[in-house]
Amino acid sequence: MSEVKILLVEDDLVDRMAFQRHVEREGLPYRCRFAESLADANELLASEPFDLIVLDHNLSDGMGFELLPRVGETPVIFVTGSENPENAVRAMKSGANDYLLKDQDRNYLKLLPVAVERALRQRTDREQLRELQELFRKSFNEAPIGKAFISPSGQFLRVNHALCDIFATSEQELLERGCQLLFGMDASPDCMASLFPMLSSAAKSTRMDMRCRVPRGHEIWIQLDMALAADSRGQSMTYIAQIMDVTAQRRAEEVRASLEAQLRKAQKMEALGSLAGGVAHEFNNMLGAIIGYTELTKMELGGNAELCANLDQVLQASARAKEIVQQILTFSRRQDLKRDLLQPSAVVQEAAKLIHLNVPKNVVIHVETASDTPPIFGNSTQIQQALMNVCNNAAHAMGERGGVIVIKHKIMMVGEEAATRLSLSKGPYSIIAVTDNGHGMDAATLERVFEPFFTTKGPGKGSGLGMAVVHGIMKAHDGAVTVQSELNKGTTVQLYFPVRPAGGADMDVREAPLIPSGRGQHVLFVDDEPALVQIGCKLLQHLGYKVTPFSSGVPALAAFRENPRNFSLVLTDLTMPGMTGIDLADELLKVRSDIPIIMATGFVEDSVREQAGLLGFREILLKPLTAQVLAKSIHRVLTAPAGAK
Repeated sequence: MSEVKILLVEDDLVDRMAFQRHVEREGLPYRCRFAESLADANELLASEPFDLIVLDHNLSDGMGFELLPRVGETPVIFVTGSENPENAVRAMKSGANDYLLKDQDRNYLKLLPVAVERALRQRTDREQLRELQELFRKSFNEAPIGKAFISPSGQFLRVNHALCDIFATSEQELLERGCQLLFGMDASPDCMASLFPMLSSAAKSTRMDMRCRVPRGHEIWIQLDMALAADSRGQSMTYIAQIMDVTAQRRAEEVRASLEAQLRKAQKMEALGSLAGGVAHEFNNMLGAIIGYTELTKMELGGNAELCANLDQVLQASARAKEIVQQILTFSRRQDLKRDLLQPSAVVQEAAKLIHLNVPKNVVIHVETASDTPPIFGNSTQIQQALMNVCNNAAHAMGERGGVIVIKHKIMMVGEEAATRLSLSKGPYSIIAVTDNGHGMDAATLERVFEPFFTTKGPGKGSGLGMAVVHGIMKAHDGAVTVQSELNKGTTVQLYFPVRPAGGADMDVREAPLIPSGRGQHVLFVDDEPALVQIGCKLLQHLGYKVTPFSSGVPALAAFRENPRNFSLVLTDLTMPGMTGIDLADELLKVRSDIPIIMATGFVEDSVREQAGLLGFREILLKPLTAQVLAKSIHRVLTAPAGAK
């Protein structure tokens, strides 16, 4: 044991001397100071610290009890000559660590080392406990997540700062209303047991996400971890709650789920569009044969009226089939779309005239437009077709009772959230909204509203292509269509058209742009289709370029390696046997890192398109290539600043 500095408060000189002799005789590691009275003791305590105090019961100026409140954390061994146990009890209650009973032979001094060691150990234990308590207090209060101790009745016993921040309220209010805020119920004797019956011992815990309403009125989502703690005897139970605000994560998950649903829907529509477009083109060829041979047969039959009447029925059915094919092609966006600068309000007014003629008389059309809105770039016929399809559906939803269709035109800014949701660019949009007071749609019907051939109409009353065509028209206009509907509350369809920027030069889509030509630059042309190689060479030469063609990547790479500076640009197909366009580009760039490469393909995956620059391609062109597209792409790449990708 290291040296212990002791203050002996004793008014009896003999006892003081006996204490000092005992310390010296036993070689105890004590350095002693003496006080004869309470006044001397107070003076010494004010001037220097002590490790321990040995305090006599009766002093010349008072009782030893009077000094105990002034010693602070210093351990005290109380010494008394009275055999009355009440003195010892009073001393311990007043803060003494131990007590010794004086006797005439002063044998109590033999017990002194044990009492001193025990008192010092108790002080050390108290200090460590205090440090642990302070550490716990800080870790509890300053923890970055919400924490609370809750009684079995649901009363909040202690809360930390983070929990106050989560609920945007004070500690006092949480202690008063915590159970009501968190669980939506008042405290009661069996509150926690009824809420968390699965918690039956300190080893059990549970986690859940729950929605809470904070005092400011809005709702938040929290992640709640709840555990049950009991004292060392299963007599006192405390519930320990750990709470995190996961509102942002929940909203992010909801947005992600929404985007995933939109992506699945878009992929589904794209797949249906591709299938429908391919079928439509083939069907058109078959219809051509059916119509042609039918008309030829009519001419050969001459005046056979009965047979000609039968063939007329075939022609009428073929004409109807042709209309459906045209709608399918519109849905799949495989038809050329000529667009001009249009005033949306004028298009709406023209469409309204046609709609009046095609809907029942008991349907009222109400149009609200403004004449001073900016123009859009579109095809008036197809926009009118889209409005006709939407209004026909609206009229059908009203049934025999009729109703009102309101067509409104407005300008609205589309922000980032809406742009992401609708797969649009941010900015101003011209919106044509069609609202009806028909019977509306349930969620299942709304989910399939754009599917081709899906219809709620009876047999022979609809092809199921109306809204699919609207979807295709809006995509072709770089816009979007949304449908909001609720059973027995009507439907609103909104058509989003990007607004043409003010001050931009007017675009005349009917005027053929100039085709840029080359000045003898050398193009390495690679494609495995002989016919495409032949036409590609002729076209490039006609545009003023020198061409070296190859039908596969391996010989093209060999020629490039022989004289890499001889070539100005490489134009390669993507899918080729032996060496793909991606592999060829990789090898070419190893030989000459600055060689411009353009990839041409009939189909390109999004991953390849997004990584085109990393794969070494300056541009990606979709086949079949027109002279204008090819010329502009090569000119753009060759005239780009050095280092441009």
